[in-house]
Amino acid sequence: MTALRRIIGAMTASALLAPCVASAQEAPAAGSPASPAPAKKKKKIVFEAETPKDDTKAKERLRNAIELYRKGLFETAALALAEIAESASNEFETVKDDAEFYLAVCLYQLGLHQSALNYFDRVVPRGSAHPHYAQTLKWLALLAHRLKVDTGLLKKIATFPTDKFPPELRDELLYLIGRHYFNIGDGVRAASYLGEVTPRSRYFAKAKYFVGLVAVKDDNAKAAVKAFRTVIDIDDAGGYEGAAKVKEMGALALARAYYSVERFPLAEQRYAAIRRESPLWLDSLFESSWTYFRQRKYEKAMGNLFTLNTPFFEKEYYPESSIVQAVILFRNCKYARVRKTLGKFQQVFAALEKKLSEFIDKKGNTTATFWQLYEDLGAGKPVFGAPAAPKSGAPGAPASDVQIEQVIGITLADNVLGNYREYLQLLDKELESIKGASKSFKDHPLAKNLYQEVSVQRSLAVNEAGKHAKTRFTRARDQIRDLLRQADTILFEVENGEKNKLEEELVREQEVADASLAGGKKIPKRTDVPNGMQYWPFEGEFWRDELGSYEYQIRSDCRRR
Repeated sequence: MTALRRIIGAMTASALLAPCVASAQEAPAAGSPASPAPAKKKKKIVFEAETPKDDTKAKERLRNAIELYRKGLFETAALALAEIAESASNEFETVKDDAEFYLAVCLYQLGLHQSALNYFDRVVPRGSAHPHYAQTLKWLALLAHRLKVDTGLLKKIATFPTDKFPPELRDELLYLIGRHYFNIGDGVRAASYLGEVTPRSRYFAKAKYFVGLVAVKDDNAKAAVKAFRTVIDIDDAGGYEGAAKVKEMGALALARAYYSVERFPLAEQRYAAIRRESPLWLDSLFESSWTYFRQRKYEKAMGNLFTLNTPFFEKEYYPESSIVQAVILFRNCKYARVRKTLGKFQQVFAALEKKLSEFIDKKGNTTATFWQLYEDLGAGKPVFGAPAAPKSGAPGAPASDVQIEQVIGITLADNVLGNYREYLQLLDKELESIKGASKSFKDHPLAKNLYQEVSVQRSLAVNEAGKHAKTRFTRARDQIRDLLRQADTILFEVENGEKNKLEEELVREQEVADASLAGGKKIPKRTDVPNGMQYWPFEGEFWRDELGSYEYQIRSDCRRR
């Protein structure tokens, strides 16, 4: 037995060493010709034909599921398609792409828009390799209008080459992509896409408006004016989406563009063209007061500010109006009235700044906390546990917490936050729809996965909304701080004026003016009355048809040199 093992071991060693030995023996000596190597036989490689998979049954199940969809049985169709799309079996490998696409369409038809987007998300990254890539574009465009918040949807649309846009969707998609690039601050691409929207498109007015905004950001006043003029000159009967609103926004933007280049008379005309019925009318009144101020038309400027402070608009928020009023009074050496105006302003807004700072800087406040505050303010809840407000207009009454909450709520009239509110309401509705679906649907793994994914998306949305709400609160607080600093600066200048003994001269002049009035003499009216209008002195009553037409007579008390 031992001898046999030795023989086998020797044979194994010989076999392992044989190639090395052979190589050493066959190596030619230096300088001697090499012997030709023996020809090796080539092995014949045979490829066996791959047996095609039989996907007849898979295709049949897909056809049956699609037929359920065509019959309007969306829940049943979605479950059948989910069995294919989510299957781990290779049996459905050839039809999974189709099942994913049609499942997304089914979910859209069920009103589960976020869930539909989640499945369309599987299509877009694969590009043209997915058989339904081009078809997905239409559904993404629909979802862009349904989902008010851009959670990356427009970025997905932007990945599609423009030459692949269906003709019937081309202008709409150009507008949506242009909006996307505008939102992320890429003005060059934004203008490129928006500029391609054709005049026959219902999105043309909106596209031109954003072209103007891009020009404003680029400090290109000439291009901005051209774009905004195009907007306000469009035909109301042209079928443009939101034409009336967009034209008013264009008119306000055009007035601002003229103001920015100090074309004050043109800015004045454009502000005056905004209708009283427009939601932008109060903005135009306030902004035009600056235009009048720059032209030294103090009576008109003060008249507009007077309108903003009438009882009709006591809930509106224009904190800067007090500063404008104080500056006009200061320019006319009305120092006592400057103090009175700014004293009232400081009383209200110092309290508001304090409340905002306490909340913003409070430890433990999460983004969700800021969003909840925004929601509570919108619902009219006393978020600071405020007592009942004192009677409006009580002399010397400090600003109450309730009034402060109203002011904060007005500052949060923010389109982005409004869109988040709509989006979160949509997600809540979607979650309720899944819970309220038929038993067969809501008990299926598909519904459970959908519910979980939408819940996660909702948490993410609340976080983003809360971030924006905090930013908006902080911006409001910082604006108030800046206005309070401006008030301090004006009051400092008032002190300088008083130190120069102007106050004594003002008192004497006022006494003379009062004596003249007592004797029946009136201050000469310096009001230019436009054609078609009449002059009526203000007698303490407010009438709606007079709003925006006030002129506040103001006599300068400054020493003439």
